[in-house]
Amino acid sequence: MSEGFAAAIRKLKRGDLPLSSLVSHSEVDEACVKEGYSSRAVLYTPFTTILTFLAQLIGADGSCQQA
Repeated sequence: MSEGFAAAIRKLKRGDLPLSSLVSHSEVDEACVKEGYSSRAVLYTPFTTILTFLAQLIGADGSCQQA
């Protein structure tokens, strides 16, 4: 990982995530409601989880180990 953990957490809290232009918060929220899923997560929200997963899939090794 090229950046420190604290810097990564600040990016998450700001919503400054790679690939965030591909899917919106409202799209993820609507999909969660449609499937009956709810979460009280503060840091790893469904939106953050989806974007992190997508970033790992297209990463160099695709293993999702950094997620």
